[in-house]
Amino acid sequence: MEKAGNIILEVIDELLSTKVSTDIHLRINNNLCSEKEFEILFKQFTKGTFLERANLRVESFKPSINCGCGHREPYKGDKNYIKCPKCGKFANITDKSYEIIKPQPIN
Repeated sequence: MEKAGNIILEVIDELLSTKVSTDIHLRINNNLCSEKEFEILFKQFTKGTFLERANLRVESFKPSINCGCGHREPYKGDKNYIKCPKCGKFANITDKSYEIIKPQPIN
């Protein structure tokens, strides 16, 4: 898992590369840091930019297991692989660091 500061820089870079309003909604991996910690770091990293005044909404998500057989469930382990409890095949673990849900484009 990447460090929270590096992820925040990625998020800021992505937000600055598009025209967005100050309403931002993000989802972060709960293995990265807490929602409150992310908000505090985001405010520190965005000082001096228009993102400093953003209405930031952060929620966390848990990694999940997604198998080709259709089985899905939250992932509670720490390995990079897992066998599907339903069919026994290796399943994908969705463990992205963040997702930008709502950057509102400025028209």
